Amino acid sequence: MAIFVSSFGIFLAIIGIFGVAMPATLLGLVGKWRASILLSVGAGLRIVLGILFLLAAPYCREPLIVRIVGVVSLVAALGLLAVGRSRFERFLDRWLARPPVFVRTWLLVAIALGALLVWAAGWPL
Repeated sequence: MAIFVSSFGIFLAIIGIFGVAMPATLLGLVGKWRASILLSVGAGLRIVLGILFLLAAPYCREPLIVRIVGVVSLVAALGLLAVGRSRFERFLDRWLARPPVFVRTWLLVAIALGALLVWAAGWPL
């Protein structure tokens, strides 16, 4: 199960690197999706990831970190479902209008979180 956590961390870091290098391209890809699809997919993925992280935590080097990420993922899914489609559309429109430096900063956070997950998973040792 640690391989899942590590693989997701690598994937997250790669998306972050791509976005830092080409923020407009990444925002363009996100902007092409309808907000209702992003809301449903985003909430569903967060629920699945949260559960998988909680199940994988005992097999990782730092189970507490993986559990925290799992719980945060589940809470984020509930938050997405609670805000509703219209508020999510406004939020998404604001994000898509942000300057590249703002987007790059948040993508650096994604790279750091990805690296943290790879380390916390302890795979490969």
